[in-house]
Amino acid sequence: MGIGSPAVVVLDSYPDKQFDAALVKVYPAADRQKGTVKIEVQIARPDLQIIKPEMSVKVSFLEIRSPGKLEPVITVPKSAVRHDEGEAYVWTVREGIVRRVSVVCGLTTETGIEVRQGLKDGDSVVITPDVKLVNGGKVSVR
Repeated sequence: MGIGSPAVVVLDSYPDKQFDAALVKVYPAADRQKGTVKIEVQIARPDLQIIKPEMSVKVSFLEIRSPGKLEPVITVPKSAVRHDEGEAYVWTVREGIVRRVSVVCGLTTETGIEVRQGLKDGDSVVITPDVKLVNGGKVSVR
């Protein structure tokens, strides 16, 4: 189990709801008395109508199967990734239309952030979204 490992989150309050997630942080200190380690996962598509801070959840990690070949790693500049109410996202451009795309981030390096889910190879990403962008709005690429 490493950073980016796929997981499923089930809320104790809503046991019939499941959310796909990925491991984003493992804290180095362990609670030896309880035999626990604190972790953080990022939910890929959170339902913010029911998910609230400090809710109790159960996290199940999924087995990572080696496909036999290495998959390409997508990395974007740190400036491209934005956060809103616990959701990481980027702005993509296709045929002059800008779209907000939720992403699951992996490793952060000095030069960028790995995107584990949400983007595919060849996607155009706005790297400095300083202006107010509107989902579905028209933009020109420079």
